[in-house]
Amino acid sequence: MESSDSKNFIFKLAKRMKRENQDIVGDKCVKNDEGCLTYDDSEKLKAWKSHYERLLNVEFTWDSDSLPELEPKIGPPQYITEEMISKAIAKMKTGKAAGPSGIVIEMIRSAGTELVKPITNLANRIVKEGYIPSDWNLSYIVSLYKGKGDALSRDNYRGLKMLDQVMKIIERVLDTMIRSQVDIDNMQFGFVPGRSTTDAIFILRQLQEKHLGKHKPLYFAFVDLEKAFN
Repeated sequence: MESSDSKNFIFKLAKRMKRENQDIVGDKCVKNDEGCLTYDDSEKLKAWKSHYERLLNVEFTWDSDSLPELEPKIGPPQYITEEMISKAIAKMKTGKAAGPSGIVIEMIRSAGTELVKPITNLANRIVKEGYIPSDWNLSYIVSLYKGKGDALSRDNYRGLKMLDQVMKIIERVLDTMIRSQVDIDNMQFGFVPGRSTTDAIFILRQLQEKHLGKHKPLYFAFVDLEKAFN
């Protein structure tokens, strides 16, 4: 107990015992739209349903007239090969929760090449017809507490969508195809391989240090475009 290592060990042991012995009692009580506390499962379900219906249907207005007019490309859609599907399956992360279908990436990988051809045919049919399976319009939403603010307020929870894993595979293939055809500006740092937001922050810090060393003012303008388009 006198050493710091022993104290940390006892603290971690107590924390693990508390986590393992925690009772699972279902969803926590939250406040509904009227500010009243909900207790039973039906009232809590109604509160979360109204919350997500309002949250997921928010549309952000933007000027569609400012978009440039481009001529459509005429020709057959690009064919998705089995090699593309196999690479996408290999890049998928394991340990992810399943969607409404109950299929996880571990099941798809254990099937080997038996599922690659059906997924490839499904992807090409989606691209050709322009429609996705009706089951993919469904998803499970799990409310995760952010760890700050009032736990009874639904605004302090993050809704995690459990989407279908096969849809994520085809989405990864289409993302790769779009990135190969679209020119991304050098100022784009986020969601670009090899150009993370950490690099942009490091560049800003360098500019700040140089201006501080020369006693010159430097002004930063931050524009948050998160959720700008729905």
